[in-house]
Amino acid sequence: HYPLSKCKTFFNEIFGSKSTTSNSAMFISRGLRDNVLKKSKLGQKYTDLYYENTGNLIKLMIKEPSLAKQTAKVFIANQVLIINLTEGKKVTLENQRKQEILSLLKDYGRAAGKDSDLGKAVHRVYDDLNSGKSLAEFKISSAD
Repeated sequence: HYPLSKCKTFFNEIFGSKSTTSNSAMFISRGLRDNVLKKSKLGQKYTDLYYENTGNLIKLMIKEPSLAKQTAKVFIANQVLIINLTEGKKVTLENQRKQEILSLLKDYGRAAGKDSDLGKAVHRVYDDLNSGKSLAEFKISSAD
């Protein structure tokens, strides 16, 4: 696993170091990793991409604070969905929420640069979500 200090830095950059939301988000994200992502090859690929790119993600959020704010907004908006997913409950991703996530991924890809390793990784995640591949993999229904 990636050093805990890097993960804390990542969530502190998103939510602020004084925020209890930062610790809560890290706890929820671990549940997602351990209870959902770990169970499939695609999920393991996403986990590896996160760990490989955490340092670059932090640098991007420092360089462009709007990314951290947008990430916090998207995370909070989808927090219940993520928790339900980790608990094995049936979840549905509304189209508006999906579009917000896709927009966030586009912004990260733009900030990272399409030819960078991070930019390429973000693009793959974007394509998987946009095509429905990741929704199907993790048994998430899509609502228009």
